[in-house]
Amino acid sequence: MKLRDDRITKKDLEEYTDKYSDFSFEMKVLNCFPDTFKVNHGGTYEDPVSGKFREFDIRAKYSFNRPHTHNIYMAVEAKNIQENFPLLISCVPRLKEEAYHHLIISKYKVGQFSGFPEHGKVSVVRPDNNKFYRSNDFVGKSLDQIGRRDHHDKELVGNDSDIYSKWSQAVNSSFELAETAYYESYDHQSKVFISFVMPIVVIPDNTLWIAKYDHEGNRIGEIKQNEECQYYIGNKFELGDKISGKEIVLTHLHIMTFSRFNKFVNEVENYSDSIFPQSEIHF
Repeated sequence: MKLRDDRITKKDLEEYTDKYSDFSFEMKVLNCFPDTFKVNHGGTYEDPVSGKFREFDIRAKYSFNRPHTHNIYMAVEAKNIQENFPLLISCVPRLKEEAYHHLIISKYKVGQFSGFPEHGKVSVVRPDNNKFYRSNDFVGKSLDQIGRRDHHDKELVGNDSDIYSKWSQAVNSSFELAETAYYESYDHQSKVFISFVMPIVVIPDNTLWIAKYDHEGNRIGEIKQNEECQYYIGNKFELGDKISGKEIVLTHLHIMTFSRFNKFVNEVENYSDSIFPQSEIHF
């Protein structure tokens, strides 16, 4: 990218921080969380794929008892995209085999053989009992930021690199949260914990658009603005050691506008029955 030779002034920097800065937007997202959450802002983690250290924006945990402790972990990344380069997500009806999510059941066993400790298990919430990711609801399968070139032809172009870097950070940051959930009962030596991990990307209001398609590739209806889209990812991770570890699948990424995210975290308990249906039968 070629830059102009003009010197950057204080006014330019103030314009950037007020309008374009990811960090400024990230702080607004951080302030959405009510006191009922335990929140970590900023830090590093080891990418489970590349082994490199990455930065995360926000990690949060919401807990409640029923009667065992239930946790909703969130790995949240904020991306301050602009209305001249909004996000378009192409969606199709969710297949039945995609309509599930994993819960991490961590239950410490006293006197277990130390060489092969059983720290927890992964339980699957399947379509018949799943109100959070329902069959036939529209789910994202492709995403692009769409803009128009500043040339005489004003060509429309699409690019997914910026948003991809954010959603991949949210997903990879979720792995460490899943590990924390897996070992939680071992750390406490007595309790049962049932946990769900959500990767989330938050973008500004009025920057999310949805295009719906049938399974033959025919677009259905008009392209419309929306506040949230569940995007199917199906990312697999191994929890624990290679002998007694378990595989978890992060089935969906949540992409939300700022207003939708603010409402979601302040009403998160309303979703507990959908995330943890009949949760006491899972261990």
